[in-house]
Amino acid sequence: MVNSIEEIDYYLELGANGIEADVVFAANGTVLRLHHGVPCDCFRRCYQSAVFTDYLDHVRNLRSSRGRGFIMLMLDLKLENFEMSLEAQRFAGRDLFSKLVDHLWHDVPATERLHVLLSIPSVRRRYFFGGLLEEMSAEKKEDYRNQIAFDVGMNGAPHEIESMYTSLGISERIWQGDGISNCFIQMRPDRRLREVLALRDEPKGYVHKVYYWTADMTTTIEHGLAMGVDAFITNHPERVNRLVSANSRMYRLANGSDVPWEKIISKSTPGDPSGYLQMWSDTWSNISDMASQAGVYVSKFFMLGR
Repeated sequence: MVNSIEEIDYYLELGANGIEADVVFAANGTVLRLHHGVPCDCFRRCYQSAVFTDYLDHVRNLRSSRGRGFIMLMLDLKLENFEMSLEAQRFAGRDLFSKLVDHLWHDVPATERLHVLLSIPSVRRRYFFGGLLEEMSAEKKEDYRNQIAFDVGMNGAPHEIESMYTSLGISERIWQGDGISNCFIQMRPDRRLREVLALRDEPKGYVHKVYYWTADMTTTIEHGLAMGVDAFITNHPERVNRLVSANSRMYRLANGSDVPWEKIISKSTPGDPSGYLQMWSDTWSNISDMASQAGVYVSKFFMLGR
């Protein structure tokens, strides 16, 4: 949930190798801006925002200056904020891909282009992918198709998601996430996470990569590592890096030389108890974040009251 230009730099400085943002559309499917709104993750400000094309321009410049350490942009597509017609969904797919080409990839060598993961909320919005695929097949745009990966969020039934991909003719570059807001992640059973990991580990399973969201506590991140996930959505990339560094014989952070669509079959491993020793430190850090943000909101309230 990195929806302002200022926050991009902040989270990359914390050690993130990718950024997740929320895309808002007009009723006709036109891409408008980055914004989440309430409710959102605990300990975060929900109202950060940026114009979509300005955001892409900044990401493009950052990618060229930071090199291959910044490897992926994930776009959470807010297509269910209101009812959209099928044609509006298709137009949204075409419009978003065109803006990615014009503002993120045009005139950038293929080996230096940022990868983009597009996440629709449910199979009900499959027509977005239909429009996207049409635009990807257009003359002079086919060269960019390998920069895109596909995801269906909000924990839909895997068999329904697989059926959707089959109907669209999508068989490559498929990610699948599992999770819930950081407010509740530690209470969520891991049955579905195990299911999608098993699909990834089947040679013919439709899933190529699995991510876990929103994993902020060290114990939660450790659990995901032990399960064998490929990636995390987190508000604390420094905690992921700390655990990865502490277990460098088993894990490393992905970089520009890696293929983010490649299926890597893994085995679950026992967790390292070091994560549990960090629990109270993480809790105190989260409380400090909440107090700081509360101070900002109180300050704004009194300023408005003057």
